[in-house]
Amino acid sequence: MDCGALQAVGRLAGAASASAEERYKGRHNSEAQQYGNVTFVKHDKRVSKCSHITARTNAISSIKLPDILNQRDDRGDLPLNLALCEKQTSITLTLVEHNVDLNARDSHGRTLLHLATERADCYSARFLVDHGASLSIATPDTLGNTALHIVASSSPNSIKDDILAEMTEVARFMLDKGLDPNIQNKQGLSSLHLCTMAQNKYMFKLLLNLTNNPVDINIRTHDGHTALWYALHLTDTYDESSFAAQLIKKGAIPNPTLALEAHVTPWVRRGQVYEPQCRSIGVQSQRSQIYSSGDSLLHLIVREHMEGAGLFLCSFATNINHTNKENEGVLHIACAQGMEKLVSAMLAKGADPNLQMGSIRNVDIDETNVDEKFVSKQSPLHLAVSNNHEGVIRAIIEYKSGADINICDKNELTLLHQAILKADTETALFLLEKGIDINVVTTQNETPLELSIKSHLPTVVDALCRKGVDTSAPTSTNCCPIWMALESGQEDIAAILVRNGADIDYWSEGPGGCLQTLLHRAIDENNETIANFLIHREQFTINKQIAINNTDDDVDHDDDDDDDKKKNGGGDGDYSGFGCSLNCSRRPGVTGRSCEEAHDKASPLHLCCQWGLTSVVQTLIEHDAAINIKTCLIGEMEQWRVHFYYGAFLKYTYGDMKAEDIAMATENEELKTPLHVAIENQNPSIISLLLCHPNIDLTLRDKRGLTPFATALTCRNIKAAQAILVKLPTAAEQKSNVGRAKRFAFEPELEPVKFDNKGYNFLHTAIQKGDVESVLFLLSIHVDINSRVQDVTQTPPLHLAAQLGTEMIIRSLLLAGARADDHDAYRQTALHVAAAAGHEAAVSALLQNGSNFNATDSNGDNALHIAAREGHLSVARVLLTESSLDAETVNIKGQNPLHVLSRYSRENSSAMCELFLECMPNYPLNQPDLHGNTALLLAYMKGNGNLCRILVKAGACLGAMNKDGVTIFNYQVATKQLLYRL
Repeated sequence: MDCGALQAVGRLAGAASASAEERYKGRHNSEAQQYGNVTFVKHDKRVSKCSHITARTNAISSIKLPDILNQRDDRGDLPLNLALCEKQTSITLTLVEHNVDLNARDSHGRTLLHLATERADCYSARFLVDHGASLSIATPDTLGNTALHIVASSSPNSIKDDILAEMTEVARFMLDKGLDPNIQNKQGLSSLHLCTMAQNKYMFKLLLNLTNNPVDINIRTHDGHTALWYALHLTDTYDESSFAAQLIKKGAIPNPTLALEAHVTPWVRRGQVYEPQCRSIGVQSQRSQIYSSGDSLLHLIVREHMEGAGLFLCSFATNINHTNKENEGVLHIACAQGMEKLVSAMLAKGADPNLQMGSIRNVDIDETNVDEKFVSKQSPLHLAVSNNHEGVIRAIIEYKSGADINICDKNELTLLHQAILKADTETALFLLEKGIDINVVTTQNETPLELSIKSHLPTVVDALCRKGVDTSAPTSTNCCPIWMALESGQEDIAAILVRNGADIDYWSEGPGGCLQTLLHRAIDENNETIANFLIHREQFTINKQIAINNTDDDVDHDDDDDDDKKKNGGGDGDYSGFGCSLNCSRRPGVTGRSCEEAHDKASPLHLCCQWGLTSVVQTLIEHDAAINIKTCLIGEMEQWRVHFYYGAFLKYTYGDMKAEDIAMATENEELKTPLHVAIENQNPSIISLLLCHPNIDLTLRDKRGLTPFATALTCRNIKAAQAILVKLPTAAEQKSNVGRAKRFAFEPELEPVKFDNKGYNFLHTAIQKGDVESVLFLLSIHVDINSRVQDVTQTPPLHLAAQLGTEMIIRSLLLAGARADDHDAYRQTALHVAAAAGHEAAVSALLQNGSNFNATDSNGDNALHIAAREGHLSVARVLLTESSLDAETVNIKGQNPLHVLSRYSRENSSAMCELFLECMPNYPLNQPDLHGNTALLLAYMKGNGNLCRILVKAGACLGAMNKDGVTIFNYQVATKQLLYRL
């Protein structure tokens, strides 16, 4: 290495000595020769591999320079780390300027920032942070600490206060750079946990006072502990200056609940390894053993006999009655350990002295080591007595003296609530006998009746009913007690409620804000069990109410109700006054909101047919539900009511409304019977059940005028249509020819007719839709296959099939006896229609079945005329090759098919002309029509050069003149070019 390079290094390094230069030369001469101006200087007997780039950068290998800058020496030290240790600012700056890796790791995987914070080197740490070293890199060991964790874990026992303060400023600088103060290491420890464990008051104060990016006071470790857990173990006194008090003041949760599966992790406390106890009642402490799941912080503190810490937490905790997985409260542990002061404080704070412990069922705990006193369900007083803690016993008894039977605890639970929640039937019955208030609700608005249903206590429910509880009062979830019992599968409780007068209808808000009964709700939710229960109990309710009326009022029921029942094909209808839930429909809500469910006017039977609830349909039919009821009941009754059996009733009436107002109010209803709905939803079992009913009316029509049979055909439900015909053979002739069916009582009856408002019958509609299956079905029941469309066209079914072109339908009609030569109002046969539509297969089928190929329409055109006019070459070929059609027939204008071909001159007219000449070589080309026009003259007038050339080539006369004296020579055209070519 030359002297100029050495002098440059000396100026940058400042204090580099000549002896260091000599030692470098002896050790790294080869590297100096290879990389030019790179000098290594030794400081304090440690080789520092520092780099300096001179002005002659062209002499340096820019590719390998980063490798040299970040190369470790034989001791594993990095050049930048050695320069930082020696506080060689100029060298460190030079290294940074030449892109030295600030995040380079030593042989142990620690970064320079880790090393600086571990040795409490404020200068190095501040330099690295200031120049962009990564702050979030964690150490590769089992701890996974970042530099912030290392600073936070610095203990005043090993580092002086002034250095701790300086390192805290470095930590502040890191946080100002955007480092997350809540970052956790591999054990889930945050900086707040670590500074609390290390009692680092400087870092503790810094973290608590953060504002821009505040620290999470309640952040948990992987063991589920907050910083408060560690703070409580630092001292036995908890004044305002203690870490625990400061955490509480900053918002720490006083008594957090730990995870259900937490592990006890040993940690260093007061200079020695501290290992928390697992249990204090019957379980020996074991290292890393799972403690009682669901414990709170108070549980753990009291188990460790830390009464002072327990008193401190008790003054702040709000969940003093928290219990763990075994239903063990803190008061149980305090009483078992004889902590009199803590027990008194907890009772004053609202601890429940009657809370009973549960049994251990945790497979992770060795039950052979569990004390039997813990396994049994014991109250805190039981534990105090069994452990001979007289002071605790006295505190509990004095607290409970003179207690009110209706007193509520902190959770607003009475003794009755608690007994029911514990499923203690004997205690609950005892309290009811003593006159406890049965109407007090919990903070969740739960009544004792609701709690009894949730706890599956039928005996308590029966006792509450006998005490006069409101069996129809809404629960906390705005449903009724009957529904709550049925939804949980407790039909015994539901039966008790019905027997004691519960409203089995219970009109309430349903989908879209409509009003619906429990039966509607059960059906809408596809709950057949509940629906069947309600229907079976309906008869009991009706009979009971009728008996009450007969006894109290001596009212005779009107015999007219029987007529209404027969009309609707069922029994207890809306109009009987009682038991209306079997037939009543959902209605608009009290707020008047409009929704589809409120306006569909669907009865329970309609809903069952819609959702396919076969068993419920059968139950409804067995209980005389109206089988013919429509989705709008106005046509059968002008006034209807929905009754509540007990209390006020909700009344809807159309009795005083005008006809137009009624129509407007019901314009959204589709007037479908249950059978209509079942057919539309393809439910064969339900259709069969409905058709088996003796009073089923198969002539009723919906809003579109469709009978059930028509609906079956529309939905292509052939099996349903066949079943209807078995029940009513004349059903195939019933289809309304008006836009809608009879809707109100004041409208005249509609006569059953064959056709709809377009003049179509079932067969016409099926053919037009191309529904082969429906057509075959209609043919099988021998409908009139020659019935015409009732309009000006008078189109027969065969014509419709020919126009559609479905060969199978055409052949089926012909085989069934359709007249092949039948014609419409224009005297067109099916062959004409098929030829006009271009269906060669249909034309062939008609010809094969004897259709008159020479038949002409009202214009005198036969099928070949029409094929020529429409340009259907394939149809013309079939006509000419598969029949003996007279191709020279002229129409009323005296034109044969060739005239028509020339007159309309389609794109394929030349090909069709060649077909004519091929099939008929002696075809009269020069025959004139009534106006004297030949085929050539007509083609020339249309400018069809190809057709003209074919005709001329075939021998057509060029000089033919029509009756107006026009020839191809004097006809006025734009150009004579075609004439010249001809």
